[in-house]
Amino acid sequence: MNETELAELRDSIQRLETKIDKLLERGKKRSGFLWKEFIVGFVVVYIFMMVLAVVFGLLNQHVAFFH
Repeated sequence: MNETELAELRDSIQRLETKIDKLLERGKKRSGFLWKEFIVGFVVVYIFMMVLAVVFGLLNQHVAFFH
């Protein structure tokens, strides 16, 4: 391995370290609890469960399965 290849290897390692540092910094900024995603997911699941309960109730009233 000559000096040119060694210098290119050092440069590529330095660029890789810089990219890793940028990715780690970005991860630290988003590390908090995601309240917006949690609330949206909760509302979606709540609406789905309410629709399921209404449909099940109407089917039960129509079929009289649990009477």
